[in-house]
Amino acid sequence: MDNLNEKILIELAKNGDKDAFCQLIKQVEKKLFRVAYIISPEDAEDIVQDTFLQAYSSIKKFKGQSSFYTWIYRIMMNLIYKKYRRKKANFKKSIIKYENNNDEELKEKLRIALTKLHPKYNQIITLFYFEDYSIKEISEILNIKEGTVKSRIFKAKKYLKKFIEKNEPF
Repeated sequence: MDNLNEKILIELAKNGDKDAFCQLIKQVEKKLFRVAYIISPEDAEDIVQDTFLQAYSSIKKFKGQSSFYTWIYRIMMNLIYKKYRRKKANFKKSIIKYENNNDEELKEKLRIALTKLHPKYNQIITLFYFEDYSIKEISEILNIKEGTVKSRIFKAKKYLKKFIEKNEPF
């Protein structure tokens, strides 16, 4: 979606146009679901639906300082953090299939390792490696410094390597 079209749809949605809001949602729903599924496969659909409801009720507050995707992604991550803080549970994560690797044992170790990562590291790994965002884009999406993104990627890789090689807890 081009920027002009997105801005027009946002303004229409802010003025109560449900069809415009639905068009915005259609542009981002697959990406949001993919991220939610990586974080919590069991709750992905509920997370995305809750995100849409929250976005719909908050659309008038959208200031346009970021893309619609960045704004709604932040809403989703805030809902996820709130939900998991309330439950005081670890994120239950899954991983997208690895296409060029036939080592099933390694795949399983990596899946398990990802479930053990702290959410802030899992989020960075998901955005960088599975969603193909640049460090600068991740910095904007999460509203953190680029150096923080780099640091978290480095630490997450270190934790993953440690777990996979030694099967040690984090």
